[in-house]
Amino acid sequence: MHQKYQNGLPLNRQESEWTQLGVPLSRATLANWIIYCAENYLRHVYDYFHRQLRMRKYLMADETRVQVLNEPERNPETDSWMWLFRSGEDGLPPILLYHYTETRAKFHAASFLQGFRGYLETDGYQGYNDLPDIKRCSCWAHVRRYFTDAIPKGKEYDYSLPAVQGVQFCSKLFDCERYSKAKNHTAEQRKQFRLEKEKPILEAFWNWLDQQRPNKGTRLAKAVNYAQNRKDTLMTYLEDGHCSLSNNLSENAIRPFTVGRKN
Repeated sequence: MHQKYQNGLPLNRQESEWTQLGVPLSRATLANWIIYCAENYLRHVYDYFHRQLRMRKYLMADETRVQVLNEPERNPETDSWMWLFRSGEDGLPPILLYHYTETRAKFHAASFLQGFRGYLETDGYQGYNDLPDIKRCSCWAHVRRYFTDAIPKGKEYDYSLPAVQGVQFCSKLFDCERYSKAKNHTAEQRKQFRLEKEKPILEAFWNWLDQQRPNKGTRLAKAVNYAQNRKDTLMTYLEDGHCSLSNNLSENAIRPFTVGRKN
């Protein structure tokens, strides 16, 4: 199980390795062991942490495509989805849970998070918008990524370019966050620090953004529209010092599934 889910090593390659070691274990046997362990032992642990997770006040989420072979009545090439739900930076022991679904429909998130009330940090997926009793925080790392992608090759230090200027605004916010973390600010101290130092940067950014008139269909237009369409949720993190500026913790936690796809 560690090899498959932590290291992304498929069962057919594990079968080959065991054979080379003189231990003939078929994929079917390995799969049956995983299923038995999951259903009889890990399911109880998972359900317990699921209940605990929904009692937290600060959560983060992300999702990625996965492919499942030999699933009944489904084409093996059809995309399925793995969701990651984890606790935020609330000072408590972290909880990370994965949830598999056949589609990315928004009711999956609503069902999994039923009973949760608090802040939810996510990427740009709109399916989280209608969740009840939840205040959504959007990810500033995604905003910075959009502007970074809009910079022409070799022009990273041309500060006259709007795309470079957009990256600079975002980088200032992350610099402030690193400073706050280095100072070991409490949540309340971080909130006050953000209002004093980061809110003026944000106000300048939105004023600057309103003045941009990029050509339609360009990467810069996508970056500008991405930020403008999420202005409210990009500002939510100012309300509480436990909220995060980015969703990077979730993205890092779901990355093993990307590695698994490549393997």
